[in-house]
Amino acid sequence: MRLLRLVLSFAVLLSTTKASIFAGYTVGRQFQYIGKFCFSWTSTLDDIAGRIAGEIETDVDGLQVAIYDDEALFWNFVMTDISCDCYCKVSAQHTKGVFNVTATNSHHVTPFTFNVDIREHLRPRFWYVALARCVPGGDQYKPSFTEITETNFRKYYFSSWFKIHMTQGDGSELPVQQQGLPAIYAVMAAVAGAAAAAQLVAVRRMRQSESFHPIMRILTLVVLFFFLCNALLFIHFTTYEFNGLGVPFFKYAARITDVFVRVGTLLLAMVIAKGWTINSVTLDGQIKLSCVILAILVLYLSMAMWYLVWLDPASTLYIYDSWPGLGICLLQVCVLGWFVNTILETRSYEKASTKRYFFLRVSTGSDTCYRTNPVLTPRFSDVLPVFGVFRSPAYYRARCFLLVAVGA
Repeated sequence: MRLLRLVLSFAVLLSTTKASIFAGYTVGRQFQYIGKFCFSWTSTLDDIAGRIAGEIETDVDGLQVAIYDDEALFWNFVMTDISCDCYCKVSAQHTKGVFNVTATNSHHVTPFTFNVDIREHLRPRFWYVALARCVPGGDQYKPSFTEITETNFRKYYFSSWFKIHMTQGDGSELPVQQQGLPAIYAVMAAVAGAAAAAQLVAVRRMRQSESFHPIMRILTLVVLFFFLCNALLFIHFTTYEFNGLGVPFFKYAARITDVFVRVGTLLLAMVIAKGWTINSVTLDGQIKLSCVILAILVLYLSMAMWYLVWLDPASTLYIYDSWPGLGICLLQVCVLGWFVNTILETRSYEKASTKRYFFLRVSTGSDTCYRTNPVLTPRFSDVLPVFGVFRSPAYYRARCFLLVAVGA
């Protein structure tokens, strides 16, 4: 029962750490990150680019709410400079604002509330909210679990209920890097749905004629998973526009489904490159192919787990800049070289013009674009003016990746 409660608590924590609404209960010491949001910008400082509203409820004295943006002397400094202690992190030099939280007690029962108007005229920025309770010697206090007493806990630690709501100046719940995603995923879900319907009709006809090709079975699964992935993301981001949270379970399920889409597409490309059931009955090198598929599956699942579980919630690191992501990019380059070489070799053995054209089309078509997508996007996204408003590599890369995937 305790394990079940722990899992449910962890699921709730996940569901409230990547949204425009950050709500929950936290126990921290000295300094505790709460949430981040990428606000847009306006032409002048007279207009409001966004708002941060919050409620804090705690029974400890000395708790503070600290606000930062992504300028060099603010969030980046306090998180990377090892000499910056808790007092440094909440100093006026490194914060955009600090609020002293009034503790809840028998004389004061209403939660502490605060509001911040965001004004920015240069570019969109990430803004961060954190809780801090600076205690002398607290940064050096690192007891073992058995050494924590009630007295030490109340002296060095703090606990608090919180609800932070961040919105754009026009009331939108979507941060800059997610604006437009509901429309994009709506189009992708519609296209994938039409493709899935057409594929199911074709499968039914092939079953009736007893000619359901093995490659078509793989293709059918890929198409259905692709539709499911985009439908889940469409529902998540559409809901996100209204409640600031979306449907986190759909988001995580879509990410896992996307892994199987990519691995299935890779498997499909490999068997086509080998000419399996096209001009060859047997599949040569099954062990090597299985090892490559397994390696990529493990890397994709590792990347998904890294993103959903281990990635620092405050990080803006692009997913393909992680170690599993870089491993995938490297393996994709190797697979791309093998794929083009193998399919051209298979094509050279084929005499029928229609099959030769098929192999040539596959070798130079969307699969090449699909394979190079994760590699090209991190390298060239910094110079591609996709939307022309945000210069953060993470924003460009994610949007470039999605747009290239749509094109592929």
